[in-house]
Amino acid sequence: MPDIYKYKKSIDKKIVRAVAEVLRTTVISATKIKSGEINHVYKIVTPKKTFIARVFRYKQWPETGKLEWIEKQLSKQKVPHAKLLYYSRDNTFFPNGFMLLEFIEGLSGTEAVKQGVITETQLYTAFGTLARKFHHIKVKKFGPINLGQGEHANFADMQIRGVVKILNTLTKKGALQSNPAEKVAQIIESTLRTQEKHITPTLLHGDMSETNAIVSKDKKVVLIDWDNARAGFWLADFIELSRRQMFEKGWSKNPTRMLHARKAFFKGYGKIPFSSRQIKTFEHTLQIIRQVWQMNYYFFDNVDQKKFNSVKQIFYKLLRESI
Repeated sequence: MPDIYKYKKSIDKKIVRAVAEVLRTTVISATKIKSGEINHVYKIVTPKKTFIARVFRYKQWPETGKLEWIEKQLSKQKVPHAKLLYYSRDNTFFPNGFMLLEFIEGLSGTEAVKQGVITETQLYTAFGTLARKFHHIKVKKFGPINLGQGEHANFADMQIRGVVKILNTLTKKGALQSNPAEKVAQIIESTLRTQEKHITPTLLHGDMSETNAIVSKDKKVVLIDWDNARAGFWLADFIELSRRQMFEKGWSKNPTRMLHARKAFFKGYGKIPFSSRQIKTFEHTLQIIRQVWQMNYYFFDNVDQKKFNSVKQIFYKLLRESI
C-alpha cells in the first residue's frame, strides 16, 4: 500500500491538538494504545467522555466512504459497534486524515477469557451470533465495498485473478522458486466454482479475532476495527478465527479446544447450507487464498522477511495437503 504515514513521536502531540479542535474540548490525555498495521491508535480522555482516535497510515485504506457506510448498516441491523463520531481524509492535521470513535469500556476477548469474565465457548458463540447479524448486510458485488455496490460479479473469478497475479509477481521477484499459480487456480475452481449459487456477496468484518473484540463486564461482545471489511463469502470471516486454531501452538496442539470453539461459533451462527465436510473443504481453499494475500502484504507492503517466510511455509503446507 503506498503513501504510508509512519509513526513519529510528534503524532502524540498532534493528536491532542487535532481532537481538541475538532471536538472543541480540552484533552486531558492521549495514550497510544496500539501499534496497528492500519492506523496509529490512541485513547483520548476529555472532561466528559473518552474516545478512540485512529490516525490513518495509508492514503487509500480504508477506502473512502467505507467506514461511514458500514456505520449506517450496522446501526440498521442493530449490530453492537463503536459509533463513528468523526471521519476526515483531509490533511489538516495528518497527511492521510484521522477519525474518532466511541470508546467501549471492557477487556479484549483474549483478556476477558484469561480473567474469567467470559468463557472461550461463550466468546465463540457470540462471534457466530454477531457474524450472522452483519452477514445479513448485503453488497451487490464482491471485493471492495464501494458504498454497497461492490466491484466483482463472481467470487471464484475474483480470487483466481487476484492470487494468480500475486503468485506470478512473487515468482518473478524470486520470492518463490516455482510458480504454483496454476495449482491454486485449479483448487479454487474445484471448490468455490461448484458452489457459486450458495456464495453471495455480504459484508465481512475481515479481521475477526479475540483481539478485535471488546467484552464488557456484563459479557456483551462488540467487534471493533472494521478497517479490513470487504464484500465476500461469509465463511471467510470464520477462517480468520480458524487460522489461529490451525497454526498457533496454543490451539493446534489442543484438538479438543479447537473442536469446542468451532462448535460454539456455528452454534451461534445458526443454520447453514453446508455439511461439516464441505465447510472443511471451503476452509482449506480460503486459507490458501489468505496466505497468498499475506505473502503479498509482507513482501511488498509491510516488508518483513521473517513473517513472509512463516506465511510461505504455511502456504506450501496447505498446498501439499491438497494433493
